[in-house]
Amino acid sequence: MRKKKELIPGIGHRVKSLSNPDMRVQILKEFAIKNFPSTEILTFAMSVEKLTTKKKSNLILNVDGCIGSAFVDMVRSCGAFSREEADEYM
Repeated sequence: MRKKKELIPGIGHRVKSLSNPDMRVQILKEFAIKNFPSTEILTFAMSVEKLTTKKKSNLILNVDGCIGSAFVDMVRSCGAFSREEADEYM
């Protein structure tokens, strides 16, 4: 992606970094992990963050990426939608 100069949506922050984390992201991650039956997408996003921060410390999971990932996990695991419906809506 770097060679094509493509951005990864939900990754990167102008000010925040590994050494100066966005507390909103920390709070959202903790809440989702504690309260959602499944955090498959959030876990994937956090694994992407581990890879991107090896390149540059500000390529962290940002609040938009965290909200989006957690929302997909919530919709998929809340029981109100089948997996097919949830995937169609997302």
